[in-house]
Amino acid sequence: MFFKYDSQGTQSGVNDPKVDDLIARASAATGEERAGLWSELFKYVHDDIAADVLLFHMVGLSRVSERLDFTPTIATNQQLQLSEIGFK
Repeated sequence: MFFKYDSQGTQSGVNDPKVDDLIARASAATGEERAGLWSELFKYVHDDIAADVLLFHMVGLSRVSERLDFTPTIATNQQLQLSEIGFK
Protein backbone atom coordinates (compact mmCIF):
# COMPACT_ATOMS: atom_id res chain seq x y z
CA MET A 1 0.00 0.00 0.00
CA PHE A 2 2.82 2.40 0.81
CA PHE A 3 4.48 1.87 -2.57
CA LYS A 4 1.30 2.59 -4.53
CA TYR A 5 -0.81 4.96 -2.40
CA ASP A 6 1.32 6.83 0.18
CA SER A 7 2.38 10.36 -0.76
CA GLN A 8 6.00 9.21 -0.57
CA GLY A 9 5.39 5.92 -2.42
CA THR A 10 7.53 5.27 -5.48
CA GLN A 11 4.59 4.66 -7.82
CA SER A 12 2.01 6.75 -6.00
CA GLY A 13 -0.15 9.30 -7.73
CA VAL A 14 -2.01 9.98 -4.48
CA ASN A 15 -1.32 12.86 -2.12
CA ASP A 16 -3.87 12.44 0.65
CA PRO A 17 -2.97 12.92 4.34
CA LYS A 18 -5.75 10.53 5.40
CA VAL A 19 -4.28 7.75 3.23
CA ASP A 20 -0.79 8.40 4.61
CA ASP A 21 -2.13 8.29 8.17
CA LEU A 22 -4.09 5.07 7.64
CA ILE A 23 -1.09 3.36 6.03
CA ALA A 24 1.19 4.38 8.92
CA ARG A 25 -1.31 3.32 11.59
CA ALA A 26 -2.23 0.03 9.88
CA SER A 27 1.44 -0.85 9.37
CA ALA A 28 2.15 -0.38 13.07
CA ALA A 29 -1.01 -2.06 14.40
CA THR A 30 -1.62 -5.73 15.17
CA GLY A 31 -4.57 -8.11 15.31
CA GLU A 32 -8.10 -6.90 14.77
CA GLU A 33 -7.08 -3.25 14.86
CA ARG A 34 -4.66 -3.87 11.97
CA ALA A 35 -7.30 -5.70 9.91
CA GLY A 36 -9.83 -2.93 10.57
CA LEU A 37 -7.45 -0.16 9.56
CA TRP A 38 -6.45 -1.93 6.33
CA SER A 39 -10.13 -2.51 5.52
CA GLU A 40 -10.88 1.15 6.16
CA LEU A 41 -7.99 2.17 3.92
CA PHE A 42 -9.02 -0.13 1.07
CA LYS A 43 -12.60 1.16 1.27
CA TYR A 44 -11.47 4.78 1.32
CA VAL A 45 -9.07 4.32 -1.63
CA HIS A 46 -11.70 2.49 -3.68
CA ASP A 47 -14.87 4.40 -2.83
CA ASP A 48 -13.77 7.94 -1.99
CA ILE A 49 -10.66 8.81 -3.97
CA ALA A 50 -10.94 6.25 -6.81
CA ALA A 51 -7.15 6.02 -6.99
CA ASP A 52 -7.17 3.14 -9.46
CA VAL A 53 -9.03 4.68 -12.35
CA LEU A 54 -6.99 3.62 -15.34
CA LEU A 55 -6.70 6.22 -18.05
CA PHE A 56 -4.85 5.08 -21.11
CA HIS A 57 -5.37 4.31 -24.74
CA MET A 58 -3.04 2.04 -26.67
CA VAL A 59 -3.17 1.56 -30.41
CA GLY A 60 -0.77 -0.61 -32.32
CA LEU A 61 -0.33 -0.58 -36.06
CA SER A 62 1.43 -3.21 -38.12
CA ARG A 63 2.03 -3.15 -41.83
CA VAL A 64 2.82 -6.47 -43.46
CA SER A 65 4.18 -6.81 -46.94
CA GLU A 66 2.15 -8.88 -49.37
CA ARG A 67 5.26 -11.04 -49.84
CA LEU A 68 5.30 -12.11 -46.18
CA ASP A 69 3.38 -14.95 -44.56
CA PHE A 70 2.55 -13.31 -41.23
CA THR A 71 -0.58 -12.31 -39.34
CA PRO A 72 -0.10 -9.74 -36.54
CA THR A 73 -1.69 -10.36 -33.15
CA ILE A 74 -2.09 -8.25 -30.04
CA ALA A 75 1.30 -9.57 -28.92
CA THR A 76 2.93 -7.95 -31.98
CA ASN A 77 2.91 -4.62 -30.09
CA GLN A 78 5.21 -6.11 -27.44
CA GLN A 79 7.32 -8.58 -29.36
CA LEU A 80 7.96 -9.71 -32.88
CA GLN A 81 8.85 -13.40 -33.20
CA LEU A 82 11.00 -13.64 -36.30
CA SER A 83 10.47 -17.42 -36.35
CA GLU A 84 6.76 -16.80 -37.09
CA ILE A 85 7.46 -14.76 -40.22
CA GLY A 86 7.91 -16.49 -43.54
CA PHE A 87 7.90 -15.65 -47.24
CA LYS A 88 5.04 -16.57 -49.57
